[in-house]
Amino acid sequence: MVAEVILAKSPIHGQQISLSEHVTTVSNAAQYLFGSPSQPTRLGTEWLRFFGLTSGQFPGFLTNLQLAALFHDLGKANDGFQATLRHRGQQAIRHEHLSALLLYLEPIRDWLCRGGTAGIDFETILSAVVSHHLKVNDQEFAKRLLPGVDTFTVFTRDADFVKCLRLAERIVGSPPPDLSAYDRLWSFEHDVDPRKGPSGDLGRSMHNFKRKLQKGSERHRLLVAVKAGLIAADSA
Repeated sequence: MVAEVILAKSPIHGQQISLSEHVTTVSNAAQYLFGSPSQPTRLGTEWLRFFGLTSGQFPGFLTNLQLAALFHDLGKANDGFQATLRHRGQQAIRHEHLSALLLYLEPIRDWLCRGGTAGIDFETILSAVVSHHLKVNDQEFAKRLLPGVDTFTVFTRDADFVKCLRLAERIVGSPPPDLSAYDRLWSFEHDVDPRKGPSGDLGRSMHNFKRKLQKGSERHRLLVAVKAGLIAADSA
C-alpha cells in the first residue's frame, strides 16, 4: 500500500488532486456536457445525431461514458507514475495501458459483464480507456518505457484506488470486487505479457472485438461516441 496519496496530476502551488477527485470531476464533466439519462443537453442531443445514434440509446451512451470516466486513470496507481508526478523518477508503463490491464483482470471483468443488463458494454469501456490519449497500437501496447526496468508496483489496496471502483457501484448495481491480491510488484514478463499475466488474453480479446465490429454498425457508432466523449470530458 502506498503511504502517500495517489495523485492524478502534479501538485500545483502545493495543491494535490487525488485520483478519485480527478475521476469524479471527469464523470461530472461528462454529465454536465451531455446531460442526465432522462434529459440530454443540447450537446448530448447533437452528439447522438452526429454519431448516428437514436435518442433511445442515450442512457446506454451515458452509462458507458461515465464508467469509462471513472476507470480511465486507474493505471496511475503505480509507483513509477507517482514518482513522475513528484519529480522523483519515471514511469515504466503508460498509465492508460495499465488501466486496461487492470480492467481486464478476471474479477473486475466479471463484475462489469454481469452489469450488462444495465446497458454496460465492457469492450466499449475498455477501448475508450486504453485509447483516451490516442497512443495505443499492437506494437506499443504495454511496452517498457524504461530499458532495463523489469518491474513496477501497483497499488490496488490503496483507499483512493478502491474509492474509484466504489464510485461505479451505483451504475453497475453491485459492490466492486476485491483486487487486493494484485497490490504487489508486477513484472513485464509475468504480469504484463498477455500470454502469462493475470489479464489473460487481453490482446486476443480486443482483436476479436475489432473483428466483430462492423464499421458503421450500431455498436461501432456507440464505441466512437463514447471514445470521443471521454476525451472531451477529460479535457474539460
